[in-house]
Amino acid sequence: MSIYPSARALLNQVLKKYRALDTYVDHGVVRPTFSDGPLTCWFETDFSKPDYFRFQFIRPHPHRRLRNLRLTKYIVGNDGTKAYFSSQERGCRTRIDIEDSLAMAVAGATGISRGAAHTIGALFFEDIGGFELTMLTGLRFRRSRMFDGVMCYRISGEHPRGGRYTVWFGTEDLLLRKLVSHRFRSEEIRFDIRIDASINATRFAVPSYECGSTELLSAPHIVPDTFVR
Repeated sequence: MSIYPSARALLNQVLKKYRALDTYVDHGVVRPTFSDGPLTCWFETDFSKPDYFRFQFIRPHPHRRLRNLRLTKYIVGNDGTKAYFSSQERGCRTRIDIEDSLAMAVAGATGISRGAAHTIGALFFEDIGGFELTMLTGLRFRRSRMFDGVMCYRISGEHPRGGRYTVWFGTEDLLLRKLVSHRFRSEEIRFDIRIDASINATRFAVPSYECGSTELLSAPHIVPDTFVR
């Protein structure tokens, strides 16, 4: 466990760590901190240098009675030559948009993913733009705590537009485990992080126009049983 002179120094080292990664894989969820409500979404991330990126996430229907019946899957990514954004409601045809840049694709997914697409995208790519964790102000260390079996540094700070965040990073690997937005009463958490994965380039391909597909996420320990293929 390294000692950092300030929370700012730690955040700068975190960014340096992500920009140096060759590959990265995770699964995760964004959910309200007050309940398992309709704003929940599940996601998985794949990254491989220099430009390969894939962020897939699922949002349930906002109406509670339709949550297990009406799911929409989104994928935002870059196949190495072009950026894309796709969406598909279960049982429906996939819609695919080829974007001018990955920054544009991620921007389109930011709100729908409750910010998770942008959080990870901005760590990997300098040209994503917008808010990144190093822009937090009034930074201070909080007491270190365990999360998912990993001891974590905790830092709190203010978003430039208002609202306090608390961020959790593994003390040994500096990888983001949890991001809590106190203003919006939500948390973004990441599990099963791997930085030595061998990822086939086909993983980043633009999705096909499939009709009636029920393929969702491959993380049954995160996605409820009713959401698993």
